[in-house]
This record gives sequence, structure tokens and C-alpha cells, in this order.
Amino acid sequence: MTVTKQDSDLPRDHDAALVAESFSNAVGAHLRLKAQIQADTRRGPERSAIGLISCLASNGSMRASALAEAAQADPSTVSRQVAALVSDGLVERRADPLDGRASVLALTDRGQQAHQQNSSARIEFYRLVLQGWDAAEVSGFAAQLARFAAGLERNRPAWSREDPKQDRPTFSGVK
Repeated sequence: MTVTKQDSDLPRDHDAALVAESFSNAVGAHLRLKAQIQADTRRGPERSAIGLISCLASNGSMRASALAEAAQADPSTVSRQVAALVSDGLVERRADPLDGRASVLALTDRGQQAHQQNSSARIEFYRLVLQGWDAAEVSGFAAQLARFAAGLERNRPAWSREDPKQDRPTFSGVK
């Protein structure tokens, strides 16, 4: 078997399996944390809607379809969550400045405050998680995690069922 440069750049199966296991454990711990937070705090927007608030805080006003795309969520799910956020006074609908017949979604002052509170709580939590790490370990981990996330994003279309040109096994093992 001839090993190409591209093949030699790939991690060994054992190394990839270690990363897959560690990442799965980290995602599982994160999901359990989110579930616990949601169970402990029955007030405020549901956890998944906080992502929409974050998208609006980062990107500014946008149409619901653009918000669904930015959040990588189903438009009907986003529509339901936006309705709740509007009802809670965290998001408001405004006339689209480019097309007055359409509307854009924007954070209210209360929505901005909720975003700031969530961001502060998230930072404080991760400060606790990283307790005992030195600055070099934290910055190195952040850099590697960003690199890993970019690799996930870069390879997502190749593993998607939407890319018929790729002949790769699916995670379920069924093509």
C-alpha cells in the first residue's frame, strides 16, 4: 500500500479514537450541565433560545430566516422561540429598513441585559472549570479547541447526506 502525503498527515486510528472519545465525553458533560441548568432555572428563556439572543447580539438585527441560518436551526423552531422571546420582551420586530413590508428581529434593552448576564455567568463558570490551569495552558487549549472546531466545520459538508459526491460511511454505518 502506498502512503500519500495526505494520508501521512492524518492521525493514526488510535489517536483519532482518543480524540473522538474525549470529545464525546466533553460534549456529554456539557449537555448534562445544560440540562441541569435548565432544570434548576425554570425562569427566563429556554436554553436553546439563548443562542438566538447571542446571534442577535453578535450580528445585529436580521430577518427570522437569516437568524435560523445563523443559528443553524430549523426555521419553524426559530419561529416558535422568537415568538416566546418577543412575548418575554427580549426581542422585538421592527420594519426592515430595506423593505418596509418585511420585519427584522432586534434585541430589546432587556434582551441585551439578558445576553450580558448570560455571558457573564458563562465566563464565571469556565473560570471555575479552568481553575488551576496556568495562562499558557488556557491559551494553548483555546487555540487547539478553535483549530478543532474549524476542522469540524470544514469537514461537516463532506460528511453530510446533502453531499452525494462523497462516498463515505455514515456514523450509523448505513449509506
